[in-house]
Amino acid sequence: MTDTVPCSTLLLQITVDSACMLDLRRLVVRHCGSMLSFMRMQPIEHATRMVVWLRVTEPAMRALMAAVMQYLPSAQFGRMVKS
Repeated sequence: MTDTVPCSTLLLQITVDSACMLDLRRLVVRHCGSMLSFMRMQPIEHATRMVVWLRVTEPAMRALMAAVMQYLPSAQFGRMVKS
């Protein structure tokens, strides 16, 4: 039996245009996969933008942030909290 140390998880907030939600979801699935444990979406500004909260492991968060910055440059990162 091997001892494994679980990766810490982070709660990450991202705001994107509603039209980009499908692209964001694809990026999340591609870069986080099973390292995603929670996703919540909330429309704001008359549903023209969406706030998305993700709970992911730290390695997945780094890969996801890099992909979002590359493919969705208008996305805004908000809070990042250890959970």
